Amino acid sequence: MKRVVRQGLVSLSAAIVLAGCVSTTAPRFAILKGVSGSGQVSTVGTLLPEPFVVRVEDQNGFPVEGFVVSWEVTAGNGTVTEEESPTDPQGLASTTLQLGTLPGINRVRASIGSPSPVVFTATGTVVTP
Repeated sequence: MKRVVRQGLVSLSAAIVLAGCVSTTAPRFAILKGVSGSGQVSTVGTLLPEPFVVRVEDQNGFPVEGFVVSWEVTAGNGTVTEEESPTDPQGLASTTLQLGTLPGINRVRASIGSPSPVVFTATGTVVTP
């Protein structure tokens, strides 16, 4: 009878340990962070030399792969090379801005559906002869 009780306790202990090892692959929430590309200056109508880059992280600061980032031009009349781009294994996604034909500030907003988008700026200039 003692043997049955011990086996029952071992089985119960193993079940508790296994229950504690359950992991999820999906993040509980995601955070969008600007990485690089903002503040560039180039001639109107040209493609910027560097892309705008964001990183998506989970609640523990780890990169999230496969998250779709939406890109939208919110000021200036430029266009982006990618309106949506998935994050890579490092949690990075990017797009490049083709500046509009008017000089001045261009803005691009990156978002993942969270309340805190990242806004990038670039300035289009006119070359004088």
